[in-house]
Amino acid sequence: MKTTLERILVEYFEGKGPFCGLGFDRSKFLWKIPARREFEVDLCGDAAKDNVTLRYAFETYWKDNPHRHYELARWVVKEWGKIPRLSETNIHSFTKRAETPRNFTPIDNIASYSKVLSFVFPDRYAIFDARVSASLNAIQLLSQTEGDRMWFPRLPSRNAGIKDFNSSLPDFKGKFQNRSQNSGSEILPDFAYEEYVHHLRYVKMHVQESRELTWYEMALFSDAPKLVELASIRFRS
Repeated sequence: MKTTLERILVEYFEGKGPFCGLGFDRSKFLWKIPARREFEVDLCGDAAKDNVTLRYAFETYWKDNPHRHYELARWVVKEWGKIPRLSETNIHSFTKRAETPRNFTPIDNIASYSKVLSFVFPDRYAIFDARVSASLNAIQLLSQTEGDRMWFPRLPSRNAGIKDFNSSLPDFKGKFQNRSQNSGSEILPDFAYEEYVHHLRYVKMHVQESRELTWYEMALFSDAPKLVELASIRFRS
């Protein structure tokens, strides 16, 4: 049986109710792939499609070249992920952890580590960062679906809109629960990533048109500015 969160996510990804015009629109995903790559991949020029293709090409290259795992993980985080200041110690840690992934994934550095996991295992994992987390919370605020909410931890962000939304979220949640009579629970930070990928995998199997897991993550990432804006407008009134 679907949980409330899963029902809400299906509603969002199918563009129903308050989410008309949101969800899958690959024109909104403009993440540029670096010209310098550690492996060969044929790209078509469509940013969204190319980023899906990239992860599956990376997955194959990772399996075939275990001696290059560190360089590959480094490329994902520092070049594709645009996080040049992350320490080499963390990159080494991410590499070892990705070689033997476990169900428990602490929240510390999750935005960076989940990038590596999403490239090494694109069918099992997706990126979890500040924009994705904010989208998950905003979607639950906007949905009219009855049922208890599961609030995701607020992750640090340099984006002004996300920062503003995150600072206002405790107030928004209080107003939401007063207006709807629905309760909610806080997901413990160190279990948030497992909750996220668990629900995303479920949704992938139950939307009308199933796609690779990366598409769902890209939608949440791309829609974050609009979702937090809509939620802020509704709950600041």
